[in-house]
Parts: sequence; C-alpha cells; structure tokens
Amino acid sequence: MSSEDLNEFFKLDEVKAVVVAAMGEHVLPFVTAISKLESMDEGTHEGTGSYVRLLDEPYLLTNEHIADARPTHSLAHLLGEDYVPLRQPFHALGEPFDVAIAAITATEWGLAKHNAQAVPSSRFAKKHEPYPEELMFVVGFSGERSHYSPTYKTLMTPGTPYVTEQCDVPAEWQNEATFAVKYSSEQLKSIDGSTRGLPMAHGFSGSLVWDTKAMRCWHEGTEWGPELAEVTGLVWGWPTSGVCLLATKIEYVNAFMLHALRRQAAYRSWESRHRPEQDDWTDWFRAVDAIPKLY
Repeated sequence: MSSEDLNEFFKLDEVKAVVVAAMGEHVLPFVTAISKLESMDEGTHEGTGSYVRLLDEPYLLTNEHIADARPTHSLAHLLGEDYVPLRQPFHALGEPFDVAIAAITATEWGLAKHNAQAVPSSRFAKKHEPYPEELMFVVGFSGERSHYSPTYKTLMTPGTPYVTEQCDVPAEWQNEATFAVKYSSEQLKSIDGSTRGLPMAHGFSGSLVWDTKAMRCWHEGTEWGPELAEVTGLVWGWPTSGVCLLATKIEYVNAFMLHALRRQAAYRSWESRHRPEQDDWTDWFRAVDAIPKLY
C-alpha cells in the first residue's frame, strides 16, 4: 500500500468514525425493540422496528415474519422506558419482500413519556441507488444481548448501531427486490468503539438501512450531516454464511406502504358507509383518489 493509499485509508477511517457517531445519535429516536409477550410480566425479544410518519400519523414498520407472531402472542414495542402493547392490526407482505406495518394511535403514542420520533416519509429514498462505495448505517437489537431484568421487571435490549457498505447478495438469495450489506466485525465500526465485536444478528430483522450520503459528500467536497441520510431498505435476513444482512430495496417498501395506506383508507370508507356488501371497488377507488402517492 502506497503512502497515498495509506493517507486515503486513514481519512476513510476517520469519516466512518464521524458518521457512526452522528448517525447513531440521529437515528436512535426512530428505532424500537419489539418483544413477544410470554406472560403479563415477561417477554422475549422478537426483532427490530422503526417508527415512521405517514399522512401525519405514526406507524410501526417491521418485517412480516415478526408480525407473524401476532396470532399466537401479543407483541409490544419499547416506547421510552416502557413496552407498549401493539393493538392495531398489521398489514403485511411475505417473501421475498417481508414487510409489515401497523398504525399507532394517538392514545398509544401518548401512553408513556418518551423521546421517540417517527421518520418522515420524505426521508425515504424513492429508489435504492446509493453512491458507489457509499457508507450504509444500520441499528438493530440483537437477541444475544437481550435479557429479562427481575430487578426492573422489564426486558433489557440494548441497540447496536454500526456503519457498513453494500456487498454482493449470496447466489441463493438473489432477486430484484433484495440487496445486502456487510456484517463482519473486521469490516464494520460500532458506535461504542468496543473490542467485543458485533453480536449475533438474530433480532436485527426489521432494521432500516440508511444511505448516509457521506461518501457522496466527501467526493463532491460538500458538507455532510446526518440529516442528509435517506432510508434505502429494510433488513429481513441474516444468511447462514454470517457475512452480510439481507434487505428489501426501498422502492418495494414504499409501494407496500402506499398499498397499506390505501387499504386502511378503503376500510374506513367502507365502515362509514355501514359496510355494504358486494361493493368493495367503490371504497378502493376512493382510497386511490385520496392517496395518489406516498409523499
């Protein structure tokens, strides 16, 4: 490696350190752990979710395979310091997209004191097309680092924020909707700078992948800040190879969310008409007219 290459390498390492710290502080209010309630007092970690704001209402965005636990168990999301039960139904779509969303009522949002925020829909990229070698940011809640505290009588699940890069999708998982990001302790930088390495990625499902825009700004010589980052995908899997995370491209997530909003609006319209039979299309067309696009 030449001296020029060494200088470039250390510059990039410095950029990563700045990005992971800034993005961690910026993104953590949007993210939540999702637990499966085993009893009135105890639960187990199920996955990760993010609060998103659509049509000026908060929603919880996660994976279909996490929402799939709902028929047999109650699910709760960590809002501030308290787990709040999810009471609204999920709209969900299975493989290969693996995405689900549920509304959070104003009452639920106000049940506990918290500093949580919902990602505005304007922060979602229209398409997954990051700058070459762009830095990606993910924060997830690993089941490996989750445990029940009898002292505090709650599930303790710390988040793991880190910066990474896109990589090739393993052959057996390749399809037009999926991309991959590296998940290897040798290649990633965690926000806490610890040497214990990254945890097992079980529980990271449902995490958002952020296109930080940092490399684009660096190469273009413009100032960077975390507010420039956009959501570019939704994590849903960790292959047995253990070297990457699999995610659904944002354009498919956007299309699903738009469809879910329209379904919800159509149902409300149908209810307002006293649930007439054999007239579904009237409400659907009303919903399409009322919500022509996501943002």
